[in-house]
Amino acid sequence: MTQTKTTDYEITEDYEITDYGIDNADYFQGHGTSFTRYNHAVLGCGDTYAEALDDALDSAAQMGFDIELETADLPEQPANNVESAWEYHCQHCEEAEHDQCESNIYYYVGLRWN
Repeated sequence: MTQTKTTDYEITEDYEITDYGIDNADYFQGHGTSFTRYNHAVLGCGDTYAEALDDALDSAAQMGFDIELETADLPEQPANNVESAWEYHCQHCEEAEHDQCESNIYYYVGLRWN
């Protein structure tokens, strides 16, 4: 006999997206629900805004939530006008050959919901 596991996702449209932009992992302050009206929070990170948002949505899905994003909530261009964390690193790296650098710089997007 085999068992089939079904996952029921709780769908929510009550959410908040916070575009933190690019920051160093060693200095990022974090993201949570303290002093907000929200009950759940996840933080996504990636090389671009889209990757970071996808990471946050994936984390929410792993918790059993399906966040129904509105098209208007997806910005056409990131807040800091930099395409990716790697591009930012290349602009500010002082090493002669920054292709060999280890970068702790990521793009961060926070997601809170009820």
